[in-house]
Amino acid sequence: NNPLDVTDPMGLDRLVVSGGITTKSEENDHDKFWGNFIWAARAQLRHEKSLLQEGEDLEWLVFRPAYEKRAAAEGLPEDFYTKQIEQFAQDLGATLRWFDSTKGFVNNVNLDTDGQKRQGPSLIKSLDVFSHGAASTWMFDWGTTEVENFLIADVEDLLPSAFSTEARCKSWACYTADALDFYDAKARVLRKNVKLLDEWK
Repeated sequence: NNPLDVTDPMGLDRLVVSGGITTKSEENDHDKFWGNFIWAARAQLRHEKSLLQEGEDLEWLVFRPAYEKRAAAEGLPEDFYTKQIEQFAQDLGATLRWFDSTKGFVNNVNLDTDGQKRQGPSLIKSLDVFSHGAASTWMFDWGTTEVENFLIADVEDLLPSAFSTEARCKSWACYTADALDFYDAKARVLRKNVKLLDEWK
């Protein structure tokens, strides 16, 4: 499916998001490799890093509980995978920001690394989400925790002021592009300062 896409030449922060993976089980055909959304995000971060201009920063938002639970389910120390992710972020020069819930994700998007509303150089230039998905939903946990997924209604919680003019957003999660209402909700939230380019053909 085609990602949701908008374009942004003006912002100063590039955000990449990694949703969680399932715990490993014989009945589960998904996520045989724990790093599904980590390796994809690393590739995207390397790409974004090559495009960085002076004053721009990389932020990596990762749903921590799923990686802790996956490690525990495999008989590994709980921090086995999170330590690797921390090292990956350091190697890429990205600021790693964990989140444990939908609210935490929203806060990381709306607020800068100092916990203040984004403005000036902390405005978002691009947002790429790698996660499990369903129609109108980013499924950050996909059954590994009790946290709510990011639903269409949650888009209303993202502050338009956190994004630069014409910010680019892409959902790489499965099926999210199947629901036109997800795209429409994003448009309602960001329409004042984001130029939307409809790539659905």
